[in-house]
Amino acid sequence: MWVLLGISLIAAAWFLSQKGCNPAATGNQQKVESTKPGDTYKIN
Repeated sequence: MWVLLGISLIAAAWFLSQKGCNPAATGNQQKVESTKPGDTYKIN
C-alpha cells in the first residue's frame, strides 16, 4: 500500500511540474456549443 501511495505522489508531482497548477491544465480542452432547443408547443 505504501508503494502505491509513493508512486501516486511521484506521478502527481511530475504531472504538476509539467502542466503547472492551472485548472485548465486538467480536464477537457474542447469548447461546448449550445444549440437552441426546438419549439415544443405552439400558442394558438
